[in-house]
Amino acid sequence: MNKELKNIKTTGFKTPDNYFDTIEDNILSRISQKEPVKVISLINRKSILYVSSIAAALILMFNLIDRKAGIDINSIETTSIERYLSDEDFGSDELAVLFDYSEFLDDSFNSISFSEEAMEDYVIDNLELDDLYIE
Repeated sequence: MNKELKNIKTTGFKTPDNYFDTIEDNILSRISQKEPVKVISLINRKSILYVSSIAAALILMFNLIDRKAGIDINSIETTSIERYLSDEDFGSDELAVLFDYSEFLDDSFNSISFSEEAMEDYVIDNLELDDLYIE
């Protein structure tokens, strides 16, 4: 093998003349020919402003809500309940479900007395003669 290596006078690889003198200029000219790439930021001031305003609104909303304050049936005015029941179209069957029948079974109705004048006024104001006829 040594004889064969001695017969070889060239390696077969050759760099062009003045290659290393011009390589830097060639590389820089190729880099400068590329167009600049536009970089789009994912986080900008508008998005930060939107997100922070939504977060502030949510925090403010949860702090203003009084969780302990609830609506109690005793805190509602009777006229409001009457107006709601008259505005909604409830039938007598639907309203009858709301009453407790044990209250009507008590003998407490016997203890209530009405004067004859009050009963006469009620009959005159609310009943007509046709309602009193029994067929």
